[in-house]
Amino acid sequence: MLNILFLTCVESFTVTSLNGIGEDTFQALNGHSLSLKRLGLMSLEPAAWDSIDILSTPNLESLTLEPSATARNLAPLIADKVVLWLKQCVCLKELEITSFPHTDSVLADVLQNPDIHLTSLILRRLESGATRFYEHLACQKDLRHLAIPSFDDEDDEEIIFIERHVNFVKALAEFQNLRRLITNEPFQPAEFQAIIQSNPFIEELVLNGFGRGEVFLKLLGSLPRLKSVQILSETAFSMDTFTNFFNMIEAQPEADHEGFQFYLAQQDSAYKFSDEQEAWLDNEIRRRFGGRFFISYQADPDDLHESDFSD
Repeated sequence: MLNILFLTCVESFTVTSLNGIGEDTFQALNGHSLSLKRLGLMSLEPAAWDSIDILSTPNLESLTLEPSATARNLAPLIADKVVLWLKQCVCLKELEITSFPHTDSVLADVLQNPDIHLTSLILRRLESGATRFYEHLACQKDLRHLAIPSFDDEDDEEIIFIERHVNFVKALAEFQNLRRLITNEPFQPAEFQAIIQSNPFIEELVLNGFGRGEVFLKLLGSLPRLKSVQILSETAFSMDTFTNFFNMIEAQPEADHEGFQFYLAQQDSAYKFSDEQEAWLDNEIRRRFGGRFFISYQADPDDLHESDFSD
C-alpha cells in the first residue's frame, strides 16, 4: 500500500476492509496533501485513530469515516484528535460517518467552524444525542443532502428529548438549499411545513417519523421539484387523498416531477387498496410523471389471528 503512495498527485484514497494502516500510511498520505480530494477510511483499528491527527488534508473535499468493531469504544481523547484534524479540512464538502463514538460531540465542534461549508452530511448512527450538535448543525447553511437518524434514549428525561427535537427542527427550517432529506425524526404538521417552506426545492425525502393523515400528503404536494418519496412509518392515505395529491403537484407552475416515485412501507391494512386501485395509482403516476408507485401494508390483525388456528 505504501508503494502506491509514492506516486505523485494522489487525488483519491480509500480503505474498506480490515487493515493495519496507521501512522506510516498517514505520513505517506501527507506527501499528497495538496492533491488529495477524496478519502475513505473504513474499518480503522484503534492504533490508526490514535495517530489520525497527524494527517494534513487542506484540500480534502469528500471524507468517509468508519471504525472497526474493536474501535467503537474509543476514548474521548481520540475524539479530540479527530476534531483537531477535521477543523483543518476547510475545503470539505461531503462528510459521511458510520458508528463513530462521540459523533455528536465531534461534529458539534466541527460544524460550528465558519470555514467549513458542507453540502452533504450522512450519519449512519448517533452514539448519543447532545443538544449542542443540533444547535451547531444549523451553521451549515449550504447543506443539500442530509441523512441523519433521530436519537431517542429511553433513559433521557423528556425535557432533554424535546430540547433536542426542537433544535433539530429549527436547524432544518433554517436551511434553504436542501435537496435530499433522510431521517426518522417524528414531525408535527406545523414543523414539517416550516421545513419545506424554507427548503422548497427538496427533490427526495425518506421519512420514518411521518404522520398518518392526509395533511402531510397535502404538504408534500406543495414541493415543485419533488421526485422521490419513501415513507417508512405507518400511513393511512385514501384513494381520494392520492388523487388530490397527484393533481396538486401536476398543477404547480414550472413543476418538475419527471420520473416521480412514491413508496409506502406501512400503509394501514384498514386502508388497503384493491388490486385495481393499486394498478390505477401506478398507471396514473406513470402517465403523468413517468414514474412508479409502490406500496406495502401492515399485517392485518385478523389475518394474524386466523393464522393462530391454522394447521
